[in-house]
This record gives sequence, structure tokens and C-alpha cells, in this order.
Amino acid sequence: MKSFKILMIVMITASLFYSCETDEPNQSTQPNIYQKFIGGAFDEDFVTLAPSQDGGAYILATKATGQGDESHYFLCKTDAYGNTEWTNELGYGTHGQASDMIVEEDRILTLGHMTLPDQSVDLVLWSVDLTGNDLDSVSIDVPGQNEKNGHFVKMSDNTSYMIAAEIWENNTLTDNVLIKVSPQDFDVMWSTNYNIPEIAKNIVDILQVSSSEIVWLGSNNDQTTGTSTLSINLADTMGLKVETVSIGQNNNSLNQAYGLYQDRNHYVITGGSNEQGAFQGFVLPFFVHGNITIGNKVTLSRSTEYVLYGFTRSADDNFLVSGYQSTGIDNKDMLVAEWTSTGEGIWEKVYENSYGDDIAHQLSTTADHIMLYGTANVFTNQSLTLMKTSIEGELF
Repeated sequence: MKSFKILMIVMITASLFYSCETDEPNQSTQPNIYQKFIGGAFDEDFVTLAPSQDGGAYILATKATGQGDESHYFLCKTDAYGNTEWTNELGYGTHGQASDMIVEEDRILTLGHMTLPDQSVDLVLWSVDLTGNDLDSVSIDVPGQNEKNGHFVKMSDNTSYMIAAEIWENNTLTDNVLIKVSPQDFDVMWSTNYNIPEIAKNIVDILQVSSSEIVWLGSNNDQTTGTSTLSINLADTMGLKVETVSIGQNNNSLNQAYGLYQDRNHYVITGGSNEQGAFQGFVLPFFVHGNITIGNKVTLSRSTEYVLYGFTRSADDNFLVSGYQSTGIDNKDMLVAEWTSTGEGIWEKVYENSYGDDIAHQLSTTADHIMLYGTANVFTNQSLTLMKTSIEGELF
């Protein structure tokens, strides 16, 4: 494994320019209903978030720069009122794509991949402290392979991190790989490829399911026509691929997943399928007890295309889901809804925007409000957005 620091170039003009794109005028300490935006001078793509102990959140995104194909990991911290406390961009001089984050007691680990000046592509793990200051960066490299879109989980015994990633050759997804790295310096302990190019998948997420097992979810999310399946993949921490279960192979449709969550004693997939014509969002539970058992898919059929990303439980123990509703060509509007566990709609809110793709990627809830996190279009660019709504999604 090679370790390196990516050259950081901080320019005064960039600092001045960035100060114009944040939401500083919206600073507030009133816990009211709101929608706030982060960024917007160049496109930001939401990746993930983690709650902070003070009621705010750490948010990870990929940020375009307007300088060719250069892009950075973008990390920010918000407070309990949606105000931006700090931001940091990681990977100057590279084409960086962030893909996952783990917040620990004294540091934040961000994982993604970077295309370096020699055109090699490696997974790069960048660590910062809890106030956004750089600590270190390491390349997690399997020789002879271009790894992308890594997702990782820290095992509960603190002896390792498990990574699931994609292998690409000549802009084609060809395989998936599991990598086990040490917790101190992120040295590669072992890696194992699946070696089945025809079923290679985009990595959606990875979770620990027992003291010695992980499950990762795969989906062909770049595919727009034809048929595709989801794959739930169970493996152990010694590199043994225990089981792979495919979903959707018999329904002659596109099946795509965008979220993987733990829910009580089982796990939940969110996504969409065009099995019924227009894309319809779904929640799909599954269980892992020695092997994988698929539960009953929950969906709400309707004429309008919609896809689900976020999932949690409401105060009434129903499903709270988020994602988007398609309202036209190149126009998606953020959506949040409450369903019963059998797919009956209780209420739904769609936040209409006249252009661009607005998606509510993740959400959380308390007894009196909902927090939505995602992307929204403001003027001509895509920014991060966070919304605090009433318990039924109202913005007022």
C-alpha cells in the first residue's frame, strides 16, 4: 500500500469565491422549519451523512470545480439549526469521487476514488479531525486493478475495516472486490475478487451483520434500458464468499437500489423498479440468519414515476421514506412520505421545482419534525440541501 498526501493548493480567490456560495446570510439559532442550501457555485453530489453529537450533521459530497474534470471530496459540518459551521475540500489536482464516510470518536474517515495525474485510479481514504482539519490520506491499492466507488464498515471488534468496491477497465464495470484493511494504517490484509464480469454491480452500501460477516448490496444503477437485477452478497471476514442472492431476475424489468438500512432484526433495501411500467419505489426487507431470506416487497403503485432512497421509522412505527418523483424530462422533485408496513399511503409531500433533479437521499425524524438531506437545483447549478419539516413534511 502506498501512502501519500495529495498536494493542497489553497488560493485566496477560491476562498473569496467559496464564501459567496455558502448560506452564511441564513445563520439562525431558532429551531424553526427551514430549507437551507450548501454550495451551488459548482455542482455538488450528495454522498452520505452522519449525525453529530450536538444535533447537527457531517455531510459528505462530491464537488465539481469548473476546471475541466477536476472534482474533490467535499465535507461539511452543520449545526442543529442547519447552519454551516465549516467545510473542507479534499483532493486538489485530481478527479475525486467520494463514496462513503465513517465518523469515529476523534476523526472522520472519507472514502472514495481518485484519478491521479498518471491516469491510475485508486481508492483513497482521507481522514480529518472533527473540526475538518486534515490528518492523513492513504491509497488503498490492489495492484493491477482500478478500484472505484468503495463502501466500508468498521468491524465491531475494532480489528479491521471491510471494503466492497468496483473494478473498472476502459470505462467498463468488470468485477467487484472485497478488501480487508488494518485499523491503524489501513494496510491491505487481503483482497478477493468475485471474477464474474457479467454480474458485476455498482456498490450501494455495506453493513456488518454478525461478528464475522458482512453483507453488501449491488445494483446496476447506470443502466437505463433493458433488464437488471439486484444482488445481496454475504461474505465473512476471512474472504469466504458465503452466498449471493439475485433479486428481479424473473420480472423482465430494471431493478435498481439506492439505500441499505438496518431495521430492527433485519435489513431494508430502498429503490425502484419499472416492473409495472413507470418506475415505482419499493422497500424490500431481508433477513440474515446463516443465509439470506428475502421478505415481501412493499410498494405503492401509482401512475407517476418515483424512486426511493431514504428509510427510517416514524414515531408511529410506520415507514418514513424519501426520494424523488419524476415530473418531466430532466425534472425530479424531492419526495417524503409515510407508509404503513404493507404499503398503504398515510401522507406524502412533493417539493416541486420547475427544473433539475432534486432528490431527498436520506432522512431522520424525532417526535415533532423530519430532517431531509439531499440535492437541489438553485438557478443553474446543483447544491446540497437540508430541510427541517413538520412531522408530516410541511414547510411553513
